[in-house]
Amino acid sequence: MNTFNLPRYNPTLQELQILIERNGCFNIEKLEALVHAPAKEMSPEHKVLHLRASWEGVIKQHFGSDDQIIDKLFDTFNKKAVELPIFSQHGEYESLENIFVLLKSKVA
Repeated sequence: MNTFNLPRYNPTLQELQILIERNGCFNIEKLEALVHAPAKEMSPEHKVLHLRASWEGVIKQHFGSDDQIIDKLFDTFNKKAVELPIFSQHGEYESLENIFVLLKSKVA
C-alpha cells in the first residue's frame, strides 16, 4: 500500500504527446481534446464508474488482476461514495475535457 499513489494530475495534450513519443512504442495517429458540457447532475454511482474506467487498469497492475477483488473494491467504494458529501455535491462546471488518443503500435 505504501508504494501506491494515485496522482491528482492531468497532463496537457502536449505533455501527453511528449510522454507517448518518449515511450517509442507507438505512432500517434490522432490526439485531440474533446471538450463538452457536463451533465448538470451526475450521481455518485456515475462518478464512481468514471473513476473505475480511469483507474482500474492502474490498480490491477499494482495489486493484481483478480476481477472479484476489483469488483468488491469498487462496490465498496460505490457504497461509501453515496454517503460522502463530496460525491453528492453537484458542482457547476462550464466544460469537461477528455483527451482522445489513437495510437498505432510500432512493433509488428
